[in-house]
Amino acid sequence: MVRKDFLRSAELFHHIENRYYYLFSKSGFTDEVKANAQIEGITLVALEDLFLVE
Repeated sequence: MVRKDFLRSAELFHHIENRYYYLFSKSGFTDEVKANAQIEGITLVALEDLFLVE
């Protein structure tokens, strides 16, 4: 549901030809989110992608 709302709200910027979608998460992504992101062309960014987390 959130994914659909996210993509629907992006349509407000219909005049922008090239759109790039990024979702950020502190705790990671479920397998379902990963699969849908791959289909929809959404880049997933987890906390460990941004910082060196030990």
